[in-house]
Amino acid sequence: MALPADDDLWNTVTMQLDLYPFVAAWAYDHDVTDANLISFSPRDVGQVSDGFAAVQNLSDPPPGAVEWDYLMIQRGVCIDPDEEPFYALPHVELDDQSGGDYYDVASATFFPQRIEIDFAPRQFADKYSTIAIHATRVPRGIVEFFVNGLYLGDRTVYSDDFPDEDRVEQTEFQEILDDDD
Repeated sequence: MALPADDDLWNTVTMQLDLYPFVAAWAYDHDVTDANLISFSPRDVGQVSDGFAAVQNLSDPPPGAVEWDYLMIQRGVCIDPDEEPFYALPHVELDDQSGGDYYDVASATFFPQRIEIDFAPRQFADKYSTIAIHATRVPRGIVEFFVNGLYLGDRTVYSDDFPDEDRVEQTEFQEILDDDD
């Protein structure tokens, strides 16, 4: 049996999940769940709940695109030293709560027409090293939320052609609770 070429071997080890959302909605939820969340959906969800910001008409899927219901990413606003360390990581779920788990995001790379979320060391859903969220244009509001709502500023990378005016500096950080909290 012949071994695959280097490119073929690389493609079997790393897989990218390509999603084409119609709408993205996000919220800073410090009062109820102590978590911030962003959700992407491939179809119009009608009116977005109060407290959520939203962008519609993000992209049109190409023929043969993956069928999916939603992608949600949320992250706690606090780090509790008494809890398991993975609770400080982003929680990512695709299509249902049973498929969600806490993942370490190695990087969130912003291109003018997509966001690539790379996971390390564990792959998302045990098979994807990257989720690519495609858009006609990545809105600044989504960049702001990834950097300051999901606290990924230190993991954010911008492509050379990403507009300077849409780049965001991290100004918000997870609060570390002490024994008095």
